[in-house]
Amino acid sequence: MKTPRDPAVPPDPERVERLRKALSELQQTLTEIAHSIEEKKHERCPYRTAKDECTYRGGCVNKEREGPGRYRCGGDHQLRWN
Repeated sequence: MKTPRDPAVPPDPERVERLRKALSELQQTLTEIAHSIEEKKHERCPYRTAKDECTYRGGCVNKEREGPGRYRCGGDHQLRWN
């Protein structure tokens, strides 16, 4: 079992640099994901079929009930982010 590091002992510079590099890579990855989301949010909903049926099984602000188990996509061909 590891014991907590003694605060009087300076941190290992190699470990600190590895952590900085890992955090930088994580930040870059998250930034790319955020940019991807921003680009995609104005595209057509991926759950909308060519016949305007909604195939998403969760809650969606665009989903309109047509009958038992049948839903129509009521969006304007773009995703709405409320």
